[in-house]
Amino acid sequence: MHFEHGQHPIAFVFSAPGAKEKLSGRPVTGDTGTNLEEALEYLVQARPDVFLSRARYDYRITNAFSQPLAKSLGDPRTEATRREILLPANVLRVQQELKGVQLVILCGAKAGYLHDVLDETGVEVIRCSHTSNRGLVSKHSPASKGGATPEERRALRVRAWAMCLLEQLPARRDG
Repeated sequence: MHFEHGQHPIAFVFSAPGAKEKLSGRPVTGDTGTNLEEALEYLVQARPDVFLSRARYDYRITNAFSQPLAKSLGDPRTEATRREILLPANVLRVQQELKGVQLVILCGAKAGYLHDVLDETGVEVIRCSHTSNRGLVSKHSPASKGGATPEERRALRVRAWAMCLLEQLPARRDG
């Protein structure tokens, strides 16, 4: 529920699986996954040399912490601590799950804790906000001011997230 191997050499790292992931058995389900897939529409159009598919599960997806955390599962918290994420065994797990990828996109502050240890491996690492609705609102609300409906505002925030990621990519690889 915390890992999807995918087929492309790009990985998205989120924080921890929750109740929806435990129920589905797959990572980034619910709004987080829907928002990621919508962002992939923009990313594929803007950088087809990097993003080859609009389907989220065509990419490597993992979490900074593999155990599901959710209040609805009886946990007092929904996120792992920095210390738990940076435990050597957990870092090794993440590094093994990311073997063979060329680009790692850390989604959210918790995933961002892994930046330095992943950067040391020589893989290209980019930091973005989380694609949950809460993460998009906290980082990309100004972009949504032109939306007349909640759905239009959410779509504008997703697009802003994608644009933020694109701004951090190196120049085109196909030219």
